[in-house]
This record gives sequence, structure tokens and C-alpha cells, in this order.
Amino acid sequence: MNSAIKNAVSGAMIGLLVLITSLPSAASDRYAILIGVSEYTELDPRFNLIGPRNDVLLMYQLLQQQNFSEDNVYLLTENHPKAIAPTRSNIFNQLEILLERASRDDFVYLHFSGHGSQQPAANAGDEIDGLDETFLPADTKNWNNAIRSIENAITDDDISNWLDKFRAKGIFVWLVFDSCHSGTMTRSQWQPRKIPSASLGVPSSRSNQLDNGAPVKNNSQQGDAGYVAFFAAQTTEETPEMDLPRRSDTPKRYGLFTFHLIQSLSRSPGATYRQVAEQILQNYGAQLWYGSRPMFTGSGLDAPVFGTEGSGVRTEQWLINRSESGFEIPAGSLVGLGEQSLLAILKTPTDPLEKALGFAIATNIDPLTSRITMTEHLYQGKTYPVLTRVPALAHARLIESKVDMSLSISQLENPQAPSTKQVDAIIQQLRNEGLSPVHMDWQAAKDAADIRLFATPDEIVLLTDGEPLPCKEPVCDRSYIRIPLGEPQQTATLLANSLRTIAKAQNLMRLGTQLGSDALDMTLNVKRFDSGKLEDFDGSQIPTLYSGDQITLTIANFLEQPLDVTVLFIGSDYGVSVAFPRKGQFNRFMEEEEKIIKLGTINTDTTGTERIIVIATQASRTAATSNFAFLSQKGLSKARSNFRPIDALLFEAGFGNEKQPRGEMPIQESIKYQADIKTISWVTQKKKLD
Repeated sequence: MNSAIKNAVSGAMIGLLVLITSLPSAASDRYAILIGVSEYTELDPRFNLIGPRNDVLLMYQLLQQQNFSEDNVYLLTENHPKAIAPTRSNIFNQLEILLERASRDDFVYLHFSGHGSQQPAANAGDEIDGLDETFLPADTKNWNNAIRSIENAITDDDISNWLDKFRAKGIFVWLVFDSCHSGTMTRSQWQPRKIPSASLGVPSSRSNQLDNGAPVKNNSQQGDAGYVAFFAAQTTEETPEMDLPRRSDTPKRYGLFTFHLIQSLSRSPGATYRQVAEQILQNYGAQLWYGSRPMFTGSGLDAPVFGTEGSGVRTEQWLINRSESGFEIPAGSLVGLGEQSLLAILKTPTDPLEKALGFAIATNIDPLTSRITMTEHLYQGKTYPVLTRVPALAHARLIESKVDMSLSISQLENPQAPSTKQVDAIIQQLRNEGLSPVHMDWQAAKDAADIRLFATPDEIVLLTDGEPLPCKEPVCDRSYIRIPLGEPQQTATLLANSLRTIAKAQNLMRLGTQLGSDALDMTLNVKRFDSGKLEDFDGSQIPTLYSGDQITLTIANFLEQPLDVTVLFIGSDYGVSVAFPRKGQFNRFMEEEEKIIKLGTINTDTTGTERIIVIATQASRTAATSNFAFLSQKGLSKARSNFRPIDALLFEAGFGNEKQPRGEMPIQESIKYQADIKTISWVTQKKKLD
């Protein structure tokens, strides 16, 4: 790879990035208003949430790590000594105070976590579907016919007006909404962050339109300053909160979107907003979540996050802080640290591993912080004793991270068709015999899971988390993976093989969250069947495609070293096929080379989320090109009713000859930058919504 990436591997470039990205941009102040609504005092208690308060407290901690002044962060949530109640009037008062306080060239971050809903638009001509999207403060009441609104709700028009005011003063604004129907606001045991309109007494005369979505609207007028807006969901979608991180011994309830946002910010300080958006979608693509597609918009997507400078290269080393309880680092489970994770202690952030002073293990892991304990360690034939003196400005560098390779499964209850003895016996057999080489992680019916098994009298349906329950033909216009109930052993074998197919595809996507160096510039090009219009999408977008749309992929290598590129297509049926290279195509990209790869034409024999995975590996001019054809596999039936280390890593992710199930796969620091793996997703629909 190029010299910057090589230096990153050795620690030199990363060390400089750590120093650079800790500095805010000059001559400006940074402010934040964090709003997390968990308790709705004027509504039925069943609408209360848990996660929004956790969302904003975690973001509050992150902003402190990002050198935000504590006096510049306004906290509106429940049960915190520095917070005030997140009512409509308090929210607007804090916005007014901040508008008066902030000046030109300042930065403002606004975070909203809580319930969202919809209501008839005050000005129907502003909305194609006649609906306003709303954020619901703590004092939200039911529909008030006198004012023609959900009482105390904050509408998308309110937010647009505030955005106009800040931008007119030359203040850059970053808006984040983690709520259902958030897509025009310029959230098992997962729980949607949505209160249905009917539950708030919104007139039923509009019920045929409500909760069916609206196109993205941006009423904000052009101001002097830029802005960025992140939305957890499209206007037609729900977004959840759930217990995270998964497989943790001490998970907490967070909004799925906020959790991945903070995770991305923690891993890549100094990134641009677009890079953070792409990383969030990489994380979404690596888990089988159906329910929502985040949206990212604004004039400042290519500006650095929080107004800091840096390249966005992932850093995996941190300044060691001293406290009365010992040594700590500002990193935790969000960047992949776990109990007993091994770290090298370096005198300066630019030192290579060969100059390590000693080693430590991580303990007391929180999402954003960890304690480290010095330990004896054998490294490259040399025994390093327990380090007793740690220099000022010393850094701890992660030596090995782990990627979750388990498949979590739950069995949903079907009140209309209680589970039969046959289904119970099949599932029990699966649990007893295991699913080699897949490590299964069985969850309770109420908990989040990658795959949820839903039994009917005739079949077992495999649902991803958040996917609606199956419907029957001819009403159903969706495709589902259905395992027909037949001879017990045959059904059990079919179910096991289907789960293996899903796990393999998921593992490939998960590797993309751990490996990568932005080696390639990629754009998905779509020629629309109905209009012939050409549209381009980057990694921060999840487009909707329809039958007949033609897709190509533009890939450019701007590095100083050749790369071997493989493009895998993962269908909604979890089939994995090699899209490039095919039929003798040469897949080596030389320096500054750009190619357009034809991927094909969309059909809607199956519908749902489809993906391509692009794998770029370092290439030697004299070596044969990399070939990852062994990663391909046939898809599941969907019906309506001598390797290098990186090669070995991909081989194991694709199960290769692996015989034993494993819940995690270690990834050595030394090979992390040998490959760049990116996932680009889209959703295939049978027809456009009216």
C-alpha cells in the first residue's frame, strides 16, 4: 500500500494523527445540546424508553474526550445532576440561549434521541404525502384538535427554522436524530422508537397516509455556514433501541444508530462526516438488521467531524492516563477492546512495536474507557518483564482485535400456531448437535438476534432482526426464506445448511468492519430502467433499486502500489458469487488506475437487502493475482409465501476447511492493513411506492 498506510502500520502516521486530531480548529468554540427522552410523563407508561438517556450520556462522555468544554455542553434528559428535563419549552430555551451565545465560525452539535411520529402537515403543500415528521419531547400529549397538532411535538419545520437561524449567523451545525420517521427532521429485546399516530389520537381520516412515509424534505434556506444531518431512519421506517454491545457481559440499552455513530467516531478521530457515515453503514451491513436505513445529508459532508483536523485513518493506540486507581486509556468496547486484550506500551506514538517498553492487558472495560494492567509478555522471542515505570505521554497500542463470528438465533412465538412437537424436536436437535463450523448463540424470544425462527403449521421461516412477520400469497409482495416441514431429519438438515449459508455471508461482511485503509475510491452507478437516468451512490448511501435497473461499479486505485481487487455479490438469499473478476478478467489495479465493472441488471425474483463486498489486497508486480473464488456459495431458496495471512483470514471467514465452531476470530495488528474490505448495500423492491 502507499507510504501513509505503511507508516500507519508501523505507528508513525497514527502517532501524528493522534496528536493532530486532539486539536480543535483555531479561533472557534464548539457547543452541543444533547436531548435524550426516555420518560413521557403525559402519555401511557408503555411508551417509555430506556436507551435515549444512555445515548446522550455516552455522547456526553465522548464529547469530553473530544475536548469540548463542559460549560459548552447542554444536557437534557432524566435523572442526571447536570441535566434538565427534555420538555419542548426547555429544548427551545436551550436552543435560544445557544443561538445568542455562539458566534460566526463556531460549531454546534445537536443530538435528539427518543420517540418519533407523524402528523398531518400544517402546510400540506410543503409535503408530497401531506405529513410532518415529529420528534416527541418529554411533555408530549395527544392530538389537540384546536391547534391541529400533537401537543408539544417538535416538527421538521421547527427544526428547519432553527437550522436557518444558526446558519444565518455563520455557525456550522451537525444534527443527529435517533428516532423513527426521522428522515426529514432537518429508534426482542429491541424496541422501536416510534409512537403510532393513532395512539396519539391523530385523526383517523388521515390514517391511510400516516406512517407510510414521505420523501426527504429540506426546508432550510441557504445560510452562511454549512450543515450536516444524520438520520437513523428513512421517513417510512422504524429504528430500534437494544441491548449493546452484543455478547457483552454487561450490555446497556442504546439506540442502534447512536451506538454505531459513537463507535465510528471512537475508531476514526479526525474523519470526515462522509467517512463516519460510510463506517456506520459498514456496521449496519455487518449485522442482519432489516428495519431501517440511515440517511446522511448536508453541505458539509466532506468537512472534518467536530471541526478537527485529521485524515480519518483508524487509530488503535491511545495516550495512557494516570489516576488514583491506576492506568487508564480513552478506549473501550466500542473500538473492540475486551477483557485481557493485549496492548504494547510505547514511549512515543511514532515508535514501532520493536521498541515497545512492555505490555499490558485491558480490564474494567467500558464503552469508551478501559483500565490497563502491566504484564509480562513474550514477543518475537524476547520476554518483556512487568513494566514498573511508564513515561509521560506513553501510548498503549492494540496488538490484536477480535471479530465476532457467532450467529445469534432466537425462536419467536406464534400465537396463531403454537410450536409443534416436530418443530421443537428439530430445534432441540440443532441445539444439541451444534452447527459446525458455526458458533451458535441462542437468545431468548424477546432478545435481539441475527436470525429469528418463526414456525407455522407448514414451515419454519427465517427472519432477520426487525423483519416483519411473514405474510401469505397473493397479498404478500415480499420474499422470505422458508423451510418446509417434512421428514424431521430432512428438515433439520435443510435448516442447518441454511443457517451455515447465512453465517458465512455475515462473516464476510463483519470482516469489513475490522479491515480497511480506504485503499480504493468506489462509486455505485445506476442506470434507471424507467427513465434511463444515471445516478451515482457512494458508501454513505443505501439506494432502492427496481427491476431492470442496470448497475456498474467505478473503482479507482490512487495509491502508490498495485492492488488485487475482488468483487463479491451477496444476494438477499445469502448466495455469494464472484462478480469480478470473471471469464479471464485481469483484476490487478495498477497505481492511479480506474476501471468500470459491469455488475448486471436488477431483477426482483427475490427482494430485500443485497450487497457487494469489495476486497482489495496488496499486490506484488511479480506475484500471481489473488483469487477468492472459494468464498462463493449458492443462495437459499426465497419464496413469496498456501495462503498469505490475509488469505487465511478470508478462508476461515468463508469456513474453508475449518471444522471447529468459533465465536470470535483474532486479527493480528500486523495484517490489518494488508486488505481493504468494503460493503456497498442497496435494497431491491418489486415496485415503487405510490
